[in-house]
Amino acid sequence: MQTPSRILFAALLSSLALGCAANSTAVVATAADDLAMPDAAMPSGAMKFCETQRDIPVGNDHRMFFVRGFRGVFVVALPEATDWKFQCDDSELFWAFSKSARIQATMQLHRPRPGEDVSQEAYLSAMASRIRNGMESKGLRVTNSAVTMVDRDEKRGDQFGLEMTFDGPEGKKWNLFPQDAFFATRTGLDGMQFDLHLTTYFRSASEQAALRAQAHMAFASFMVSTTNPSAKKPSAVSDLTAPREGTPAFAGVSATNFSDKTLAAMKAVLDCKSDAQARYCAALDRFSAAKALSANSSDVWAGSTLVVFAAGPSKVAGLDEGIHDLYVKQGKGSFKWITPSNESEAADMKKLITEMHAGRAPSPSSGLMKYLATLSPQETHALEQQAGSLSFVSEDMGATSARAFVRENDKELLVVEIAAEGLAMKIGIFPKR
Repeated sequence: MQTPSRILFAALLSSLALGCAANSTAVVATAADDLAMPDAAMPSGAMKFCETQRDIPVGNDHRMFFVRGFRGVFVVALPEATDWKFQCDDSELFWAFSKSARIQATMQLHRPRPGEDVSQEAYLSAMASRIRNGMESKGLRVTNSAVTMVDRDEKRGDQFGLEMTFDGPEGKKWNLFPQDAFFATRTGLDGMQFDLHLTTYFRSASEQAALRAQAHMAFASFMVSTTNPSAKKPSAVSDLTAPREGTPAFAGVSATNFSDKTLAAMKAVLDCKSDAQARYCAALDRFSAAKALSANSSDVWAGSTLVVFAAGPSKVAGLDEGIHDLYVKQGKGSFKWITPSNESEAADMKKLITEMHAGRAPSPSSGLMKYLATLSPQETHALEQQAGSLSFVSEDMGATSARAFVRENDKELLVVEIAAEGLAMKIGIFPKR
């Protein structure tokens, strides 16, 4: 039985969505009944577009993926799943895939042609026409196509999405078909269009309806940073270290003017009455009274960290707690998120976080600390004494202006990190052994 390669098929859709000429070999014959995504088929490259990605919870069944690239920031909520895979390549294409969620997502940039109408309805309608022509020229059928309003936002206005259903040629049954495709667009830095595409692989009418609702959730959450659309020259990576118009940031949270007022502003963002955030509110109080970690320190620590992303001056887009490592050796520092590689490691890390909450450092014999004992970070940055803290630049959140501040008391090391002048912040608690 023959069916288009789902991976190349998504690439074909992306090229058609952007009005590019589709390669005649983009649809190939394969036989695959499952949704396995071979690693070799994922895009590869220097990660020029997506410097980093992080997921944070949104409600009970979605996670928000925060990505900063050299064209700016975008945020989108996708269904909760433990098997999401991500990749970004040199052509500025973002990929995400989950077999269990039965969704594949791509993000691509498009510079509008002179005079091109980029209002959402017009832009998506033109996209639908190009995709229909391209799909039908390849022998596929478009059985549904509609531009619909998926969200009404007082600040952003009505938000639209394009929905299309594709099926194989008449009389032929292809694996994974029919399937639905969803498209949305937002205007970002330098007037570039951020085009989000979701493909959903449903197996029943009820699953199709559920996946459609999840696509609408993704579109409603889909946001990008903005700047002056009349800018003639694309921004360089280094230019993204400063705040930009339209980029969300917490008021008063700045790495440039870090002080006790900054700590107070950070604390004001948190819900200090909730158990999950109260310990980090208290950590900010202890940080204020702590002393700078010595620049002569030489060790690697593990600790629990709360990361918080801004949706506005006092509004939280999302937050998450995880384990970070703090590396300070030979005059260099690094502060990175530790990501489990499988479900077993994820369960172990949850147990470690519980122990850290009780003020206990991980045992040197634990798998985590054995791993950290051999750690040699790919990127480290020079240590400085700044604002009563040991400090260094960190690119963990993808913004080169992110800076970490480290202090200690008798029982623990405390870390505060601020990215892109308040775009995001972290508070880390590292119990001493």
